[in-house]
Amino acid sequence: PQANAAPAVPEPPQVAALTAAGMKVFRQRTWWCGVEPGWKIEAGQTKMTDDLWKQVNGLPEIVGVYIGGDSFDNDALHRLCQIKTVQVLCLDGPAVTDAGFAELGNLKILQTFMIGHSYKFNGTGIRTLKGLKSLTHLEMGGSGVDDKGIAAISELTQVKELVLRHDRYTRASLPLLTKMTHLEALEINPQWNAQNVVVSDLAALAPLKSLKDLNIGNMVLPWENGMTVIKSLKGLKTLRLYGYYITDEDLAKAKAALPGVTFDVRPQDFPKKDGAAFYANVMTQYQTAIDALRKKGLYPPKG
Repeated sequence: PQANAAPAVPEPPQVAALTAAGMKVFRQRTWWCGVEPGWKIEAGQTKMTDDLWKQVNGLPEIVGVYIGGDSFDNDALHRLCQIKTVQVLCLDGPAVTDAGFAELGNLKILQTFMIGHSYKFNGTGIRTLKGLKSLTHLEMGGSGVDDKGIAAISELTQVKELVLRHDRYTRASLPLLTKMTHLEALEINPQWNAQNVVVSDLAALAPLKSLKDLNIGNMVLPWENGMTVIKSLKGLKTLRLYGYYITDEDLAKAKAALPGVTFDVRPQDFPKKDGAAFYANVMTQYQTAIDALRKKGLYPPKG
């Protein structure tokens, strides 16, 4: 062995016990947790028993946990939040409610909180974390986060990276995000629901001088009366278009109009026939939403 090689970390007995229960326990970096060193636990939807909690509590230096399922409720979150070393927490499809978010305040070095695939909360409980200065990355997706939830999220001014994907908020609450004066990266993905958000609504983000990275997903992206609003984001360095609909002509216009912005473009992958049918339906829904907005004076008239 090399003289300067780091000594191998002995594997605690809890690793074998948790692995036998169907969990993954490891130390290397992963897509959801880049913190090193320290143990990460991927529990999936494992139903936590007293014995499993005992094994988890006995594992030293746990820095990341990925867990969820209907059995993971506020009581389970309370037990998990006694593990003070956790820096990254991902909850997938949990039964946690807004009242449970207060438990996260016990994780004094929590950097990243991700929660999704649950409609048991609307996000209003997250405001209890506005004093948790370590929390800089927040993701809430496939959830019940609505305009009241966005109002609460906007109070977390320490957050630098925010992902809002497949939620229930609308254009009415987007201006509230400008209160997040340290926000550097933002993902807005309304899951093709033009009734809630269209790209022109992002003009409300113009006061966010700190915003450098914007990810727009699952939207129809016309240039005129649409992507043109991106020019108002003066500090923008990277624009990510994931699973979008835009013509080649309009994409070329956007790139020409934003010469200082790096584009990361990843179209939705469909078989040609299925893709054509999908986008035809998307455009029908989009045009219906735009017509409704025009009647309310919320979108420029034709011509």
